[in-house]
Amino acid sequence: MADTLVTRALYRGLLRSAKRLEQQAVRHGAKNVLALEDLHDLNVPSLRRSLLQSEQEAGNVVALVRRWFRKKPTMLSESLKEAGARLDRGFAALALVNRRLGMLEKLAADPTSDETTNGIRVTVESFPVPERSSPRDERFCYLYKVRITNVGQDKPVQLVHRHWTIVDENGETEHVSGPGVVGAQPMLHKGQHFEYTSAAHLRTTKGMMQGQYAMITADGQLIDVAIAPFALKPAKE
Repeated sequence: MADTLVTRALYRGLLRSAKRLEQQAVRHGAKNVLALEDLHDLNVPSLRRSLLQSEQEAGNVVALVRRWFRKKPTMLSESLKEAGARLDRGFAALALVNRRLGMLEKLAADPTSDETTNGIRVTVESFPVPERSSPRDERFCYLYKVRITNVGQDKPVQLVHRHWTIVDENGETEHVSGPGVVGAQPMLHKGQHFEYTSAAHLRTTKGMMQGQYAMITADGQLIDVAIAPFALKPAKE
């Protein structure tokens, strides 16, 4: 009885997330809502075959959930091992759908962000660059302007490292790390700021970025400074 309740609750949760995922996909025009590589750990070969056979079905997440994870009459007599494996696949599918949903919801974010961490404020604004983009070649360029301000550290701090996470609307993720920013490691006294502009490239029309800076205080303490998520998207949206 307990297993049945868990299965039903899991299925309902998966179905709700699938419906929200489809709504976000329609909103953003995302075609590859689920990709084959996303399903690698689900161990449902017939589901992967369905995605191979029909790109349209790949976008119909609700129908896929109903077909492959709804409890069927033939499952009532399944062994404990089979039931456990099905539950494991269901939880993995729920995690997958929620990851994709979270990524698409972030695409709805504003092309600006503003975050203050450990006394350091970071504001960002992104801009599309049509003249450096080529839809035919699946290359879309965005500039982003960053302003870093020491608003709360009484002693000077120096930016020594950056890390960016860049995600396109198909969920492809790129990590970019390196010393400083644009060849500089600025030192900021309280009230001072540093500005720079850099570029990011996507293979889809939209995406998002977020990241963090590592900074060192005057007494040698390493602090992390968050860069809040911001959208990379066409100007007319």
